[in-house]
Amino acid sequence: MATSFSCLRCGSCCEDLVVEIQKNVHAGLALFPEERAHFTKEFIYPYRGVGISPESKDFEIVLFQLCADDCPHLKFQDNLAKCAIYETRPFACKCFPLRKISMGESGQLDYTLDPHCKAIQMLRDKAIKLEASPEEESGFQLLNRMKSIMGNRIWMWLFDLKSMKWRSPY
Repeated sequence: MATSFSCLRCGSCCEDLVVEIQKNVHAGLALFPEERAHFTKEFIYPYRGVGISPESKDFEIVLFQLCADDCPHLKFQDNLAKCAIYETRPFACKCFPLRKISMGESGQLDYTLDPHCKAIQMLRDKAIKLEASPEEESGFQLLNRMKSIMGNRIWMWLFDLKSMKWRSPY
């Protein structure tokens, strides 16, 4: 039996946003440069940068991150979560409940499902298989956007929100 993902509007996707993405590297919600305008400047930090080193002249910040545990645009109305900027929400939000998105060798979208999503938990408990969803299309769009900003640059750095320092992901 297959079904489509159906959001329960619980708001768990908008909470606990700062997580450890690899050992000793903490990150928040990823934002493209133009998506920063949706959030207060004091909560915006670099996320990914490219260049030989963060101190080099050619270093460029290509992604930013929200340093807030809970999204400031999360509102509750009649006990249902509501996004105050739903129509213009960041790509990372459009992809939810997909995470760890990558492109497979044959061009398929590879991802894991966020285990904190209550709708995903319910589907897993019932052993129901998900069909393709709009989140998958957002995943392809996210990867294409990442490819366009990264180009063929290979030196990438991550900004750790815990230490407030750049880290090499390698």
